[in-house]
Amino acid sequence: PKTYWTGRENNSSVWRQISANYGDLLLLLVGVVYLL
Repeated sequence: PKTYWTGRENNSSVWRQISANYGDLLLLLVGVVYLL
């Protein structure tokens, strides 16, 4: 996944992992809220 909030490519691997984890968390949260 691309870093879609910074657009910078420095520290790309770490930030990519963080943004990927945030994406999974956001999808999970949206799914839970939608199920409620």
